Amino acid sequence: MHATHAKMNKKVLTFFHSDFPEETTARFHSIHHLEAIAILVACRLWGSSWQGLRIIVQCDNEAVVSSLNSGHVHDSYLAIYLRAICTQRMIV
Repeated sequence: MHATHAKMNKKVLTFFHSDFPEETTARFHSIHHLEAIAILVACRLWGSSWQGLRIIVQCDNEAVVSSLNSGHVHDSYLAIYLRAICTQRMIV
């Protein structure tokens, strides 16, 4: 799991890297679930500092990118994570 948070005006770069716990990888067999979880973790870590900003998410998983861009999800687990990402301001 990788995430990076950069503040351009203050030139601050914050990031984390961690392997997913074994329990998580055993529960979620599809990589697109893990990709969505990584984005959600970044939102939970830094979301409060993003208020009023436009956020660009870079992800190489086509299922996650397509779902984030279109708002249409055909996977119930992915829908849960993307809903949490899109409503992050209510979760923080």
